[in-house]
Amino acid sequence: MTNSQSRLKNRRWWGLLFLTLAVISGVYSFSNVSSNVRHKHLLDCPIAGTVSGEYRLTASAYRADGTDNILKSRLNSSNVVYYFLEEEALIDGKWVAKVPVSESVDYLLKDDSGEVFVVNGRVINAFSREVIRGDSRRREAMLMVGEPAVAVGQIQLGEEGTRTFSGEITPSRFHTSSGETLLTIANYAVYINIFFCVVTIAADYRSSRYGRGIQTIVCMLTTYILILCYQLCLYREGQRPLFEQYNSLRSQLITKERSLPRGEWIIGVDAYNEHVSDINSEARSFPMNLSVAIFDLQVPQEIER
Repeated sequence: MTNSQSRLKNRRWWGLLFLTLAVISGVYSFSNVSSNVRHKHLLDCPIAGTVSGEYRLTASAYRADGTDNILKSRLNSSNVVYYFLEEEALIDGKWVAKVPVSESVDYLLKDDSGEVFVVNGRVINAFSREVIRGDSRRREAMLMVGEPAVAVGQIQLGEEGTRTFSGEITPSRFHTSSGETLLTIANYAVYINIFFCVVTIAADYRSSRYGRGIQTIVCMLTTYILILCYQLCLYREGQRPLFEQYNSLRSQLITKERSLPRGEWIIGVDAYNEHVSDINSEARSFPMNLSVAIFDLQVPQEIER
């Protein structure tokens, strides 16, 4: 009797552990799914086709004044529009940070279709390797003139057709796609821990009448239902902000049909439709289509032209 009670108590502790791990993994997934979905489906578009909204641009940086003046970086004298230098000095065997030095000029981003003025750009993930010379250790982030970059942020389309950009800019040589590895691991951790939690709980209610076969089926069915509910809620959490963003862009593009040059409007609509086609294809598959129906998600639609 004592051994039976001990095993029962141990199983309950194991069940609590699996439940805790499932909750922790689920919280991580729900906290990160929106940004992950945003990065995956962020609208890539040539500059000329953009309206007011969030975009991902691939363009090159140039001085806004159009002159041949040169702003030199501190570390290697490259012609730049922005640099940020960090330096540390070796004092008494310890590296001591100095005040960072930064300088920039007004600049714009340009591709084959058009240009956008950068009004609040933040150059990120652009540090070169460290250089150690004597008692000095330095590294520098910079954006060179004519250098291709990936810009993610807000575009504002003015009444006269001028565009401004606010957001993050990463030189293409440093840009890497945001990985989904941690989110995928967290999701699988939820699935696995839900399964073992259900199995552990079910072990306390063995039925001598129906046997383990029925118990196994019930465990599998319960696990499937719980995982399905988790997937439905996770899809809603990740997709609802994305759908709102795309529906806002759709309204903007429809509104601007008459005011934008026809060629620019078509560029914007084609880029929008290409991304919306992928989103719709995903939303029509199971179980995403079930989440759309249950939570009444407004899936963005393509624009006819």
